[in-house]
Amino acid sequence: MKPVIRYLEDGEKGKSRSLWEEAFPEDSREFDDYYFKEKTRDNRILVKEEDGRILSMIHLNPYLVKIKDQICPLDYIVGVATRKDRRHEGHMKSLLEQMMKDMYGRRTPFTFLMPANEEIYRPFDFRFIFAQPAWEASAEGAERVSVPAGWTETDPERTEKLSRWTDRWLADRYQVFAIRSPGYIRRMDRELASENGQWTFLYKENRLCGIICEWGRKTREQRLCYAENSRQTGERPAIMGRIICLEEFVKNICLKKDCPFDSLEAAIQIEDQFLAENSGLWLWKLDKNSSRLERSQEKHPGNELEIFSIGEMIEWLSGYKSLERAGWTKWVQPLQGIFLDEVV
Repeated sequence: MKPVIRYLEDGEKGKSRSLWEEAFPEDSREFDDYYFKEKTRDNRILVKEEDGRILSMIHLNPYLVKIKDQICPLDYIVGVATRKDRRHEGHMKSLLEQMMKDMYGRRTPFTFLMPANEEIYRPFDFRFIFAQPAWEASAEGAERVSVPAGWTETDPERTEKLSRWTDRWLADRYQVFAIRSPGYIRRMDRELASENGQWTFLYKENRLCGIICEWGRKTREQRLCYAENSRQTGERPAIMGRIICLEEFVKNICLKKDCPFDSLEAAIQIEDQFLAENSGLWLWKLDKNSSRLERSQEKHPGNELEIFSIGEMIEWLSGYKSLERAGWTKWVQPLQGIFLDEVV
């Protein structure tokens, strides 16, 4: 029977667990129990099946992500796996292609993942957009209160306060981050509990000024450190992103404040081998608040045509990598600060 690509129904998502456990043996049973009880409640699982058996899968976990002044539903791609005996047959490629087409149909600006191997995703125009910082909180003069994970179910008032505090902490520093709703905090608490996690709250004069979380059954590691006074001790490339709908993505891009003119029009050509809707000639119209793309049938008079791959666009416009080009591109303001530290 010819393999079929489809999304699993809610009642059959557990069928993907055996492939998950085969592909990710490092995960503890407790974490897997948490994941398949909690995360599959609202995620989508795209699979390729043959004779009713899953050959390959992608889990799409939903997050509400703030992008400047917008709040967008985005998918965090996890659980990318193919059966050991059916790898290198193109199954994952067909799933990624279907996934991107479906996301484009919803006008999704971009999607993101944490790669086990960068080289798997580069051919699909994923590029790094976020380096995970390592922080050390300055706790001098602060009271430390440590609490085992699992407390949010019985303390909704504290959960609400923590939600507001973390959202403010992130908004003060970043333009792009996942909204820390009370539901987000409760789910993260359950995730930490699956790995014997612990919260440490820092207080000064009875005012919350920092949060540190640790987890790990075998090896303890810092899950997060958000503090008003902290020192960055390093960073590592962590999250790759991929533009899905370029027209939606550029709405969040504008001209730099020190640009000598209030608006700019530039002719660009985009090369996207997987989403033809992004490819071709565009007239990019930018001002100091936003920008938009208009389809162009020919090179715009008076402008040099700039050619970009879709991978180059996400590196540049996410602010992760500078664009080494002369001319008008120097006045384009990429996103200032992406923070996507979600872990699966």
